[in-house]
Amino acid sequence: MESLVVTLPESFPTPDDGVGLVELVEAALLAPTPTLAFREVAPAEVVHRNTVLVDEIRKRGWLSKDDASNFVAALLTWRGGIGMAKTLRDVDAAGTTYTLAHRRAEYALLEAEWNQRGGNWVRYGASLARSLELGRTRESQPEWVPPDDWVPADSPYWGSWRR
Repeated sequence: MESLVVTLPESFPTPDDGVGLVELVEAALLAPTPTLAFREVAPAEVVHRNTVLVDEIRKRGWLSKDDASNFVAALLTWRGGIGMAKTLRDVDAAGTTYTLAHRRAEYALLEAEWNQRGGNWVRYGASLARSLELGRTRESQPEWVPPDDWVPADSPYWGSWRR
């Protein structure tokens, strides 16, 4: 199998556009079949969703490279944003309560990704998590405050994500 060679964009969207990018990835790739894992979606449908995603990224002007590079940057941003946001939730999708140990274990996996393969794009995504979760939760729970007192001070979550 050949490797896909991409050059990721050098500039990052504004934080608001970054949150929009994470939401767009969710809407384009996952929301159409919420009861199926993405790996269970027919290949032709996956191609269609990917095309919709890159077309929309291009229309909005959020990323500046070719479609393949923008697609990879969007997925890495999504991974960082959703991965970090999940560590802020009270329970996971299966209804399991997030303990401090669970939060730290998930964070360690994410940290390994931004320190290796995903680099600044996963790190950038993690920096969007607070805004992402506040936006998703505040409408139904206006007084909600993310349980983030455990997040390390040097985490990209707090805004220092460039290296």
